[in-house]
Amino acid sequence: AFLGTFRRPPPCFSAPYPNPRRPRAQKTIERAGYIYKGSHSGWYAVSDECFYTDSQVQDAPLSSACAAPRKIAIESGSAVEWTSEENYKFRLSALQPRLLDWLATPGTVFPDWRRHELITALERDPLPDLSISRPRQRLSWGIEVPGDAEHTIYVWVDALTNYLTVLGYPFDGQGQAQAWPADVQVVG
Repeated sequence: AFLGTFRRPPPCFSAPYPNPRRPRAQKTIERAGYIYKGSHSGWYAVSDECFYTDSQVQDAPLSSACAAPRKIAIESGSAVEWTSEENYKFRLSALQPRLLDWLATPGTVFPDWRRHELITALERDPLPDLSISRPRQRLSWGIEVPGDAEHTIYVWVDALTNYLTVLGYPFDGQGQAQAWPADVQVVG
């Protein structure tokens, strides 16, 4: 009974539960070529449930003369191990030119020196594609990737898709112009 309360949205919400548009939205993004299955490798900390890049890890101090060298995450100090697995990925790299074009307009990011900082970073380093899932055997408690029971989608991807579908995505006609861009976005 208690869980049923959360499954029934208040009358002021127009979106049904579960959201029937969510799988369609994810498939639309996939058909557009932004989602693909590929190999993902990196330094993985089990305790952090996080992949780290080479610049985010360091050699751990040796605790004794017998200790084997190992790597740790700089941010948390957690032990990391090199891991490779097949994941679904979001093709963020394909959006880099559009992001640079958008950032070329003053007023898109405040303060302006941060906008210049972003432009410099994006011109120096290519955006990597993002892993958006984990194999179900490594992460069993999450939401299934639509159409693939062997993978669990990251919760932020599912949430983003839900936000988009509430706005009417996949958009038809004037829907996108009415829903996006937002007046203000706060990140931090």
